[in-house]
Parts: sequence; C-alpha cells; structure tokens
Amino acid sequence: MGVSPKLILSTGLGVLVLAWIGVFLVDAVDLFGTGSALYDLLHRRHSSRAWLWVLLFTEGGPIEMLQWLILAMAAGLAFHIHGRLHLAGTASKDAICARAFWLIMGIAFLLMLVEDTGNARHWIRALVRAVFGGRSGEITEWAYFIALGAVPLTALVFFSRPILRMPKTRMLLLGGFFCYGLAVAGSVTRYRWYETAGHWLHVNVFRESLKIVEVGNHGHGFWLMDYLVEESIELIGATLLAATAAAFLREYHAFLPGSGKSSDNP
Repeated sequence: MGVSPKLILSTGLGVLVLAWIGVFLVDAVDLFGTGSALYDLLHRRHSSRAWLWVLLFTEGGPIEMLQWLILAMAAGLAFHIHGRLHLAGTASKDAICARAFWLIMGIAFLLMLVEDTGNARHWIRALVRAVFGGRSGEITEWAYFIALGAVPLTALVFFSRPILRMPKTRMLLLGGFFCYGLAVAGSVTRYRWYETAGHWLHVNVFRESLKIVEVGNHGHGFWLMDYLVEESIELIGATLLAATAAAFLREYHAFLPGSGKSSDNP
C-alpha cells in the first residue's frame, strides 16, 4: 500500500480549500447570482441547507463524507503497517513499540469512524439525560470522549517513541492529534461558546456576508462553528493522521521486511 503522503494531503486539504473558495464565491460574493440561484433551487425542499456553506459542511455532507473515507484509509494503512512489522519478526524495543502503536491507532481510527458516521454520543447523551436529567447528559458526553480519546492517547504516550523520532512523521502526527483535540474540546463545550464565537466570526471575519441559518434552538453563530469551522478542523486532522501512516511507510522502512537494512538501525 504505497500511498503517497503528499497525495493524501493534497486531496484532503485541496478539497477543503476548494470548498472554502466555493463558499466565498457562491455564498459571500454571490458571483453571477449563483448563490441566489442555489437558494431558489433548494429552499422549497431543504430550507435549512439552501446555502452552499451548509450544504457542503453539514453533518453527513460532502466534507464529512470525505473525512470518513480518509479515516477508513488511515485504519487500513495502520493495520497494514502493523501486519508488515509483525511479519518482519523484529524483536527490538522500537519495533515492538511501532507494532503496538499502529495496532492501537488502527482501532482508534475505526472508533473515530464509527463515532463520526453514527454520532453515537448524541444517542447516549439523550438517553442518559432523559433517564437522570440535570447535567447527566453533558457529564456522560465528557466521559464518552475521554474514553474514546484514551485509545489514541495510549498509543501516543506509551508507544510513539520510534514514530516521534522521524521529523516528517512527527510533524504530521502531532498536527493531527492537535486538530482532533481541538475539535473534540470544542464539540463537548459547544453549547457554552459556539454561538458567541460564531457571531464574532460572522461579524468580524466574514463581514456578515454568509447567509443566516437558524435551525432548532440554535442561532446562526452556533451552526457556523458546528458546520464550517468544526468540520474543517476534523477533515484537516483526519488528513494529517492518514498522511502520518503513509509517511511512516516511507521513513521507517528499516523495520519492514525486504528493506535490506538492519531493523535495529533505522
């Protein structure tokens, strides 16, 4: 599975940049009346998704679907690396750490994929809140994310030493962890500050150019953060982590069978 990390990065980040350019041209500028035409076309059927920024960045939309595909590829790469390292049969401490790291990360990628596609936390939160009331739902969501985050953090804290010694792979890995940590922290605390932060972005960054979307009990600022910002950060994180696995295959080939080098001296 010789996937180029540059190809992964250019695909994930390239699509995201194109999506943002599209939002600017269609929604913010209304170039050639494209934004108005899109709204007229979609408003009758999907009034809450009639703007391009919502259509592209909503949950289950094109940007999140690309994130799912990248996470699935990351899981496949992680298990592939683990398998090749296992077949190499190297007994050095670094090789054992690397095998454990990619096995745990493969499991973490699958759990992240299940969470992103199924939104299990929403069902669990709603059930617990309905039964126990009060802040039980919020506390349960925190516990859920802590348990989910403990899987990749275990790999990072205890088994990442050989990975962190490689400059390119280290940069991609830490960048991916940072993005997902930021997205998770934001998601868990979203009801406390998304509306305020989103309103600030709407006024000071986007200069009130993006059309207003208000659905349910949340205002435009909340959805601006929940869709446009959070989904962008998650896609960046998934792309960086998938590229980490691809970069590892190129940088750490000494631990792989058929490399022609000593596995104890990468």
